[in-house]
Amino acid sequence: MNERYENVLRFLRARGGDSLRTAFSYTDDEWTALYVREDVDTPELRRWLATYIENVREHDPVMPTDEYERLGETKATVEVHSEGVLIHFWLADSEGFVISMGSDVAQNLTEFVEQCQRRLHRREDGSHN
Repeated sequence: MNERYENVLRFLRARGGDSLRTAFSYTDDEWTALYVREDVDTPELRRWLATYIENVREHDPVMPTDEYERLGETKATVEVHSEGVLIHFWLADSEGFVISMGSDVAQNLTEFVEQCQRRLHRREDGSHN
């Protein structure tokens, strides 16, 4: 696993504890399950994963930056469900990182997304991209 993902997973485990359910990275060509909590690692999840990742790849921001610059660049999108939260981080045009967490993390979502974003864009030497 690359250091970018190791760094953010350490943060997610420390900050979110048992709230972290899953973490996946993807490119245009492949995807990797970086973490799947034991109680959500079910046959149903495994059957659904390919569709899940394809949906993530095809998902466009609600407000693209090039159409309305006042909001700034899209950093992440969030889906809040009754039992969990999905957060999709765009890292490049063909690369991303998706996590699912318990619904309790939505309480301080903006701060949480920013802290994850900083860790995802930190270089190996500690500086930022």
